[in-house]
Amino acid sequence: MKKKICVLVAAITLVSIFTFTPGAFAQEVKKYVYASGTMGGSWRPAIGAAVQLINEQFKDKYSFTAASSQGAVYNLRLMTSGEFDMGWVYLPSLYDVWNGVGIFEGEKPFREITLVEKMIDQGIGPVVLDDSPIKTFSDMKGKHVCYGAAGSGGIPIAHAVLKALGIKDTVKETFVSFTAGAEALKNRNVDVLLIPGGPYISNSLIQISRSVKLRVVEPTPEEVKKIRKEAPYLVLGVIPPNKAPGVNSDRERKLYFYDVFWAALPRVPSEVIYDVLSLTQDQKNKEMLGKVVRYWTTAEPGIASLEQVGVPYHPGAAKYWQEKGNNKKA
Repeated sequence: MKKKICVLVAAITLVSIFTFTPGAFAQEVKKYVYASGTMGGSWRPAIGAAVQLINEQFKDKYSFTAASSQGAVYNLRLMTSGEFDMGWVYLPSLYDVWNGVGIFEGEKPFREITLVEKMIDQGIGPVVLDDSPIKTFSDMKGKHVCYGAAGSGGIPIAHAVLKALGIKDTVKETFVSFTAGAEALKNRNVDVLLIPGGPYISNSLIQISRSVKLRVVEPTPEEVKKIRKEAPYLVLGVIPPNKAPGVNSDRERKLYFYDVFWAALPRVPSEVIYDVLSLTQDQKNKEMLGKVVRYWTTAEPGIASLEQVGVPYHPGAAKYWQEKGNNKKA
């Protein structure tokens, strides 16, 4: 009888080990939230594709969720609150949150943020219907302007442009998603869209360009001088020929650009950042992801921009870039 009891106790103990010991025979899958973007923009499909790749490759180690978002400022705010682990942000907004200035004026500087890589130079400029009377940036005075969804990092940039021209307080403002904004322009419910593109104009504008004729408004030399003084982080560049629809699409058209970065909280382990960065930087994967959105093909360290704002690399990213010949330290 004693022998039977001992055997029974041993069996129960063994079952307990198998049943109740966490991680005894399987590694715990770590979960992370990767902020994406608004409906109709480029960020949502770009990050969604990357998250799918990460989850397939590291299914036994990591589980990523592509969280819906209202844009770059929204991403930063939810990173500061700890709800997002990582996401894409604009360099101007990143500078503001790091220093407690601009759109984060009066708030304590948030230094618990690091960078992984620069994704692309993203464009922003007025887009109108071709028959619109708006021919220059200053012609937006008194017009109905759509900036994108509330929480978008494009809003403070658009405000800076209008402020530089002295017309910010004259415009009627609308804050809706890329898709809703494009439809509003198509239906003449707004006069102009002044929202970020990917990198030239948004996917939603490309969609409506099949039924209406669009025009990218270009700044005059005098407007360029004023905008440079108010928003020095904006760089005047061009849309290459045949890269975005609209009038004169067969020639270069002037557009403003600024940096988009992949940012992450330091709490994300270095191993995780190193693994996912290595995965998305793999040439085969870059080409595959680039077919969804071009950002992945242009992703690179972005040292010059990083030094402008003083935000460090995430240790996992620093390790990766150093191994690739970049001697910049975290």
